[in-house]
Amino acid sequence: MVRQTLKLMQSVSQLAGQENERSESTRHVSNLLGQQLIRVMSGNNTSSDHCVSVSLDLHEPMCTVTPLILEEKVEMGKTATDPSAQVQLSYLQYWMDPSRRNILEACCCPTILVGLAGPHMCIMGAVLLDKTVVQHFTGWMFIGEDRTTGLDQVNDLGSPGVDRLAQGRHFGRFFPWIDSYPSNGQVIKFDYIKGLQQHESCTTFLARKVVDGEKEELVVIKFVDTYSKKVHEFMAEEGLAPRLIYFVDLADRFSEQNYQGLSMVVMEHLEGDTLEAKYWDRALPSDVRGSIAQAIETLAKAGFVHGDLRRPNVMIDSEGKVKIIDFDWAGREMEVRYPLRISSFLFPENQGIEGRGEIRNAHDKFMLELL
Repeated sequence: MVRQTLKLMQSVSQLAGQENERSESTRHVSNLLGQQLIRVMSGNNTSSDHCVSVSLDLHEPMCTVTPLILEEKVEMGKTATDPSAQVQLSYLQYWMDPSRRNILEACCCPTILVGLAGPHMCIMGAVLLDKTVVQHFTGWMFIGEDRTTGLDQVNDLGSPGVDRLAQGRHFGRFFPWIDSYPSNGQVIKFDYIKGLQQHESCTTFLARKVVDGEKEELVVIKFVDTYSKKVHEFMAEEGLAPRLIYFVDLADRFSEQNYQGLSMVVMEHLEGDTLEAKYWDRALPSDVRGSIAQAIETLAKAGFVHGDLRRPNVMIDSEGKVKIIDFDWAGREMEVRYPLRISSFLFPENQGIEGRGEIRNAHDKFMLELL
């Protein structure tokens, strides 16, 4: 693996004037993968630069699929097309081909995407859900040979993950396929029903518990980078939030997987609507606004802040009571901070609300004025 990595590094370090002069680099990538790289034509007579092709026997005419697509350019900036963007388009064209419809309808078409531009490489993963979802596993990495760093550079690029590769294929259950949680010594299974947000980064789902094969109550499943279990439980005890059923850092629950700080939240499902769904751009009734003000005061007396009091994060339940949801940014006042990137349109900076700034109770009160 390390020797093949060195050959690739040496190859991409050579200057090239045309894409076909990069054939040696492609051969080294193929050797590293242990798979032949080929061109696969789509029905509209387009093709990606290189693919790994795998034959599948689906008890019908043999078909091929590609678990990896690679787009290559001579050098970074030599052409008008970014290979990392082009490979995403190639992915979509490949799987939209009518000849692959049966596979498209049976799975989410997971594919590794690789962009190669001279001595620079980026690696991504893509799946087809209700939209195309692409995750960057790396940025643009320099993989050319740098003699000033010596052998360490080759080892850094070529040796990570070798031990895991030697164990053979291992398909763990990754989000969003976690379908259970422990409760009182039992494992509670659930079935996902739908996402509760419209955008492609949705990580909140409606699900139904399944006990002994029987479908039971609805729950909300959420996967988050940050979350205040303490504030959620406090507000639930005050009757101002849905009941928190389960919370865990997934790195603790699945130590063999890399969840990068992701946590799982399970809470009761409330019958009702968010302020956004119920009132849209209409003014809030005075009693609703008053109930939200009381909720903010309850938080403040306990020394807590919410930090994201917008219409999508406040609900009116079936009994007409106000419930606060989404405790991703919540915590102790002046101990928790806003994310680095926040919308200045939604969170005006002239109120002291800024990226990485301290979250204060005054900010919650100001957000109430904007509801």
